[in-house]
Amino acid sequence: MVALNEKHGRAKPLVFGLELLTFYKEQASVFIETEMKKKQLQMMLKVLPRNRNYRTVPCKGYHAPFKGGFCVKGDICNFIHVEKYRGVDVPREELFRLRAENVQKYQGLLQ
Repeated sequence: MVALNEKHGRAKPLVFGLELLTFYKEQASVFIETEMKKKQLQMMLKVLPRNRNYRTVPCKGYHAPFKGGFCVKGDICNFIHVEKYRGVDVPREELFRLRAENVQKYQGLLQ
């Protein structure tokens, strides 16, 4: 059943609007649950490594003296952050050790 607009003689979508509103009310909990699952999955994906070179190279922001040891991405950054060397270059020997450690540590997550 559709009500007519008396001035212009056109059909008003009153019934459709009410049906749509009823549908949204019924499906709200399903929608909210789905969105929560999506958010949880997105958070998990942010933490997981994205490439095979994950944490094998020092972060340019975190270890650069001119940036003040600040990384915009923080914990989700794909590069190495070593608190001890914040704002300075990581020594070569330390870098090789960290690289080898991280390759072994994250190897299972990258496959």
